[in-house]
Amino acid sequence: MKRRLKPIVTVLAALTCSSLALASTHETQLTNQLHSVNVQMQHLQQQMQQLQTQVRVLKAREKSKQVKSRRRVMVQHKAKKKHSKTARPFALHPLGTADKQYMPFGNSVIIAPFVGVPTYYNGHQLVVNSPSINEDEKLLRRRDTADALILKKGGDPYGRPRLTFSGALSGVTQYMNPYRGSARSEVDFTQAELDTFVEVSRWVSGLMAFTYQNAPEPLLSANRVDNSRIVLSKGFITIGNLLKSPVFGSLGQMYVPFGRYSSSMVSSPLTEFIGKTKVRAISVSYRPGGLSKPYAEAFIFSGAANSSNSRLEDVGADAGYDFTRGTLHANLGVSYINQIADALGMQDTGASSGFRGFNQNSQTEKMNRKVQGGDVHGVFGYGPVTLIAEYVTALRRFAFQNLSFNSRGARPSAFNGEAAFNFFLLNKPSSFAVGYALSRQALALGLPRSRYSATVEMAILRDTLFSVEYRHDINYGKHDTATGAGMNAVPDARDLGKSDNVVTAQLSVYF
Repeated sequence: MKRRLKPIVTVLAALTCSSLALASTHETQLTNQLHSVNVQMQHLQQQMQQLQTQVRVLKAREKSKQVKSRRRVMVQHKAKKKHSKTARPFALHPLGTADKQYMPFGNSVIIAPFVGVPTYYNGHQLVVNSPSINEDEKLLRRRDTADALILKKGGDPYGRPRLTFSGALSGVTQYMNPYRGSARSEVDFTQAELDTFVEVSRWVSGLMAFTYQNAPEPLLSANRVDNSRIVLSKGFITIGNLLKSPVFGSLGQMYVPFGRYSSSMVSSPLTEFIGKTKVRAISVSYRPGGLSKPYAEAFIFSGAANSSNSRLEDVGADAGYDFTRGTLHANLGVSYINQIADALGMQDTGASSGFRGFNQNSQTEKMNRKVQGGDVHGVFGYGPVTLIAEYVTALRRFAFQNLSFNSRGARPSAFNGEAAFNFFLLNKPSSFAVGYALSRQALALGLPRSRYSATVEMAILRDTLFSVEYRHDINYGKHDTATGAGMNAVPDARDLGKSDNVVTAQLSVYF
């Protein structure tokens, strides 16, 4: 019996020892876990104490701010009682409404109006260098680019209005060998312009351009320094958003879209004097997006030159096609205006005596009949090469009493052709351009019969251009005659049949 029970006892003893060992191991694990939990609880208590301390500090600071704010309001309230006639309503609001109303606009004033694209030192993306023709469309395109960059950086371009300042300064030195007489030289400050472009909302924008004019004015002074005056050159309101619609409109004082007058020269092209027109007008434009697109504009204005009692009688239109593919770019277009006598070169010829332009008085502005104008223009660019060609002409003769050439009513016209090549010289962006221009029956406007010109330009510093131009003009023939508004338009017949030469060095700064 004892032999039978011995194995059973042995097994029971082994099981008992194993159970005791497992119990001991489990107890050890539980002890370790409890210790870990205690450590974590102590760490959390320390963090809670730190947070409570920070909350007390913040509450104390906030309370101090509220006390100071109440004191400031009390002081302002006392000031209001003392100076109630001059107090500003926003200045007394305890939450600082004045700051909320005015301070955000400070960040909307821009003085370096680049749009994040390469400028090649010439500032062509600046507001001041927007083409004078179709300037409203160029500014809308520039605004789209600026808004895209702001959105890319996580900003809100539509939260408040933006105001952009841009400008240009130019001075020249000239050596002139005129049609007759001895050679002479001079120094002149030829350009000072400040443009203000305001973006009121997503659909409304506007431009004001103030310029300094250095043209001589006999009624003011014989001293050219006294003739410096500031005028509003351009000012218009534009309603449009090219991201939403290809149609937009502008109202104000602007260059209407008749012709283009593109040039790489320092001197203005001859076509500009016959066709470029600045009036107070309403224009409506169609400008779709894309690299290859047609476009069209129409405008109506009250011109100074008139042929009836009604003043709102002048209209015009422009249409063309713009093509871009890689480095190839072409723009071809035609323009029409039903009164070319409002062109700047016809309104003011710059002459010092005789016929000085139609703008002399209400009688010289009276046209016997309307004279329509037409323009054909094209720009072709491929890589560093750019070709420009434009022809502008009166579509009928002026009445003899208004403008004449060789005893007949004049039909003035002009052509301008240029070729330019862009390159780097001394690691500076540079260009070289040559041009040929001619005019016909435009002696009364003071234009030469033909012109040869060449220009070298270098961006010596960022937005600082130095240009040198050589210009050779050939005058009309010795037997040609011209009148304007019944007055002789040839100041001195001894200038006819001769040529002159002008060398101009110009320094221009853009911002």
